[in-house]
Order: sequence, then structure tokens, then C-alpha cells
Amino acid sequence: MTQLRVPYRGWEYAGAELLDQLDTWVAEGVAEPSFREAIARVAANPHWLSAAGYRIALLGAGAELSPLAPPSAVIESLSTSHPPPGPDR
Repeated sequence: MTQLRVPYRGWEYAGAELLDQLDTWVAEGVAEPSFREAIARVAANPHWLSAAGYRIALLGAGAELSPLAPPSAVIESLSTSHPPPGPDR
């Protein structure tokens, strides 16, 4: 990933547009200034977005239903599932 992109209400914010939107959210009281600064730091350091070489475990009910995209091929992912408790358990 070469830059942070934030989808919101049918639009994808990145770069200066993202920073402007963050400023709007802070001005409207939707987000705290510390939120804006944290997102701006990630946007300024896109190499932080790379998860290459990390192992990620997806645990629990419906991890596959996450709103996040499935891990890319460069990430080793592990997943598990446990049947729900039933009357015979």
C-alpha cells in the first residue's frame, strides 16, 4: 500500500483531502484532535501500513465476516473456529 485511504460515505479520502476531512471532523466535534494527529501520522508514514512478515491470527465467531479486506498473500494468517455450545455440551 502506497498511501492511507479512508472510505467514507461513498468517497475515498487520501492525501490532502484526508487531512482536510480530518480537520472538518475535529471542527465539528466528530473527532478528537488526538485522533486527527494519529491518522495524519499514519498518512505521513505509509510504510507503516505494510504487514509483510507478520503473522495474524483471526479468532472467534465470524472473524471471516470482518469489514476488513482479507489478509494479502504476504501475510501469514491463521484462523480457528469453535462450534457454538449446544445442548449436548
